[in-house]
Amino acid sequence: TYQTATVQHCHIEVPVSFAYIEKGRIVVVTSTQIPHIVRRVVGQALGIPWGQVRVIKPYIGGGFGNKQDVLYEPLTAFLCTQVGGRAVKIELTREETLACTRVRHAIEFKVQAAVRADGTLVARKVEAYSNQGGYASHGHAIVANAINEFKQIYHDEKALKEDAYTVYTNISTGGAMRGYGIPQGAFAAEAMADDLAYAIGMDPYQFRVKNCMKEGYEDPHTHIKFQSYGLLQCMEKGKEYIKWDEKRKLYQNQTGPICRGVGMAIFCYKTGVYPISLETASCRMVLNQDGSMQLQMGATEIGQGADTVFSQMAAQVTGISEDKIYIQSTQDTDTSPFDTGAYASRQTYVSGKAIVKTGKILKERILEYAAYKLKREPDTMDVSDNFIIDKTSKEQLLSMVDLATEAFYSLDKSVHITAEATSHCKENTFSSGACFAEIEVDIPLGK
Repeated sequence: TYQTATVQHCHIEVPVSFAYIEKGRIVVVTSTQIPHIVRRVVGQALGIPWGQVRVIKPYIGGGFGNKQDVLYEPLTAFLCTQVGGRAVKIELTREETLACTRVRHAIEFKVQAAVRADGTLVARKVEAYSNQGGYASHGHAIVANAINEFKQIYHDEKALKEDAYTVYTNISTGGAMRGYGIPQGAFAAEAMADDLAYAIGMDPYQFRVKNCMKEGYEDPHTHIKFQSYGLLQCMEKGKEYIKWDEKRKLYQNQTGPICRGVGMAIFCYKTGVYPISLETASCRMVLNQDGSMQLQMGATEIGQGADTVFSQMAAQVTGISEDKIYIQSTQDTDTSPFDTGAYASRQTYVSGKAIVKTGKILKERILEYAAYKLKREPDTMDVSDNFIIDKTSKEQLLSMVDLATEAFYSLDKSVHITAEATSHCKENTFSSGACFAEIEVDIPLGK
């Protein structure tokens, strides 16, 4: 039996929102990961058309899944309607955040496994019991994901039987938290891998190499494929870095109350929610008068570095350098393109596809204007490091500054060069990795 504990996200900024009425519409300003979803849920909760709701998400102080739920925004919106449209703010204390928002589910795993003397994993059985707390929130999806990890990261020669249960209890509600069930499932799978390796006298590293997810793996139920593979390479790098063989030999015959040891674990995690649910994202790019670019995403920066990655991707696709790309970190449902939000490690993979699609369109329009300006065919040119260049010779033909200024202010052909596109993502893949640790333990104290 393996158990994981309840964990709270402890983001620096507590859940906070305020709402007011402006020109007959409710405006909600909130610390959230999902502004477009908040808009829909507020409309549904108040029974009003969604277009009568505007949601603004400023740059926020963390979320990590806690703010993937719609929390108090509908209540804030409703209360402002009861005081003549004046602003109403709800800001939780840290104590209220711990008790009244979301936590990571505590899950108990009851596991049985059969293994051959040579380390071959023959069959496993797991029962997982997830402590949901008082309300549904993300509910059974978490424990389902946890036992998916169990299924995917190791492969059984004969059979695998899994049963998952979600139990309501009178504690804080379990919801989304970084990894979405994978940390719990990985803990159980990795603890089991160590116990089986020790039982047959096998090096835990070798046990994992023998039984772990292989290159080209396809989940038999979701049909998500491992489209790239670095798991074994990660394991090799970690083993080399921590001097695994040397330290296991060194620490083999320790005595006394304080001992040292090395350990490892592996993991895999799918990207986003396809094919279980919709994955869609949009992007907007606007060329400025000086050849720089405004980048707007409906996807949200919540401290995980999304804006950096989005800017890097936009630079790579368009040829406009990263320092000339100004990304809008505030989302506003009146002006930001639609995106379902920040969750499930989806944004680089899903929202990134929208950037690639939009960037190609913008680049095509830039080259069309360059063709008009330079009197040559668009397909003979490219954009690189803020210059229109000859595709073959790489000669710089025209700077983006000159092109953009001309496009805006030309008395002959004034064009505001913009692009916007939606990517409806209908594919998925896994990421994977390995963790290594060296620890010292005071055995009597358990410290």
